[in-house]
Formats: sequence, structure tokens, C-alpha cells
Amino acid sequence: MKVTLIVRRGDKACEKAKALLIEKGFEVETLEADDPIRAPWLHVELGSVDVPILLIGDEIYYGLDGVKVYIESVERFKRNLEY
Repeated sequence: MKVTLIVRRGDKACEKAKALLIEKGFEVETLEADDPIRAPWLHVELGSVDVPILLIGDEIYYGLDGVKVYIESVERFKRNLEY
């Protein structure tokens, strides 16, 4: 599954979030929060650029904890399918 992760270069939480997603088999597209072209859009659309921010469809997960919550929800869903 492909997900979009908004990051800041060198940010430890962003690096950890990306590593966790890749470890769990997600295809991760990254967007730089400080990109001069995209940054204004991020502020308007998301109201915050505290990173990492995980975008999946119309769902938004903020911070490393939000990424972990998303991963756990996907794993729980997969476990329920096995029953």
C-alpha cells in the first residue's frame, strides 16, 4: 500500500516513522515540509506542519504516535480478516 509521509530532512521522528512504515511493507512517498512550493499548501490544507504527517486518502495522522496508531490499526484489521 502506498502512503505519503510529510517530513523534514534530519528529523529523527520522521526517520523513525519512515523506517517503521517501510518495515511493515508500505511504499512510502515523502514530501518535504519545507519545500518552498508545497509548504504554503501544507499550512493551508493541514493547519500544521508538525512532522511527521501521514496522509492516506482523506485520513491524516499527526506525529510518530499517529503513524504508530495507523500501523496498529492496519495490523489489527489484517488479523481480523484471518479469523
